[in-house]
Amino acid sequence: MKVEAQWKKAVKPSAPKPQHWRKLKFSSMDELQTPAYVGIVFHYRDNAENSGVDILERLHRTEESLSETLNTHACQSGRPDRLDLLDHFSKFPNEVAGNPLVVIQVNMFECGGLAIGLRISHKIGDMYTMAMFMNSWANMCQGNMHKIVRPSFELSSIFPPKESSFGSWPEPYIHIEKFVISTFRFDGKAISKLKARAAPDAPDSITDNLQPSRVEVVSALITRALKIGLTIPTNSYGNLYTVIAARFGGFMANESELGFKEVVNMMSEMVRNSKAGYAKVVDGEKLHSMVKDSLMDFTELVFTSEEHLIPFSSWRQFQLFKNDFGWGRLALVGLASVKFRLVCLIDDEDDEGIYAWATLKEDEMIPFKHDVEIQAFTS
Repeated sequence: MKVEAQWKKAVKPSAPKPQHWRKLKFSSMDELQTPAYVGIVFHYRDNAENSGVDILERLHRTEESLSETLNTHACQSGRPDRLDLLDHFSKFPNEVAGNPLVVIQVNMFECGGLAIGLRISHKIGDMYTMAMFMNSWANMCQGNMHKIVRPSFELSSIFPPKESSFGSWPEPYIHIEKFVISTFRFDGKAISKLKARAAPDAPDSITDNLQPSRVEVVSALITRALKIGLTIPTNSYGNLYTVIAARFGGFMANESELGFKEVVNMMSEMVRNSKAGYAKVVDGEKLHSMVKDSLMDFTELVFTSEEHLIPFSSWRQFQLFKNDFGWGRLALVGLASVKFRLVCLIDDEDDEGIYAWATLKEDEMIPFKHDVEIQAFTS
């Protein structure tokens, strides 16, 4: 499919900002984050609700509401080295080479459908930030002002910036080989079956009668197929994350064969231990130190050539399928392309299953798609 760029336009906030909003600071958590872009694509079908509404009219309202949304989502304006809210936003769409904080592309199809692609610099926020922004934009487009959640930009006061608190992200993590992306849907029934396979009454299952999460059972299945106390506002913008590195020893090199429940157990234990550790944190300094240590562990794995890395990112519970611009329910939420191995887990439209968007090397994707268990549990 060939995509032609019809026009590019800079979109600015529709109103000037208060003086105290003109400059924003990175938090120490933002400083730890990779400078790469994180992206997502929202696909909308044409439907009966759009009858009589010209597609250009829909695009005009989309652009207009974007400008209005920027009035509340200040950090989406400007560029990384100069977060001046009076600077223009980002081009609509734009060249990533210009280093804008956000790039957006709207694609129109002959069938009447639309696709909105969005990438943001990971330095200013994570997928929770992106989900909050898209939800506000969609509600603004429909005129649902009362549903818009005003973001808080106070993370830099909770986690004050620390210059040079973390070195650079390793270059070897970005590969030059050709990567392909595919999606695999695990519906509610498949999730239930996977949880049953890791049930507490099984001999080698999770102890203490703790049920594995959807993310854990799906991550465990994919991993087997790829044998190669602090108060923070819920509407906070920025990065708040950690890295949990699970090592499976010779398993990934086919030196041994771990069962599905064993992999679930190992993942669940590491997640529980990580949660227990973070639950004891009562100040931003300690939390920053723990996240920094987790990133150091990750970069150590990256630089260790014998390790086979499969990063998983959970985008669950962000209600991504509820971003309604007035064109009806979303048809699909997808991952934008990346140049490294990555598996992103997204709730399906029913909030019962999971879409697993896997980016792998070309020669890895073929056997992965034909894995017996992947085929048995996906559609």
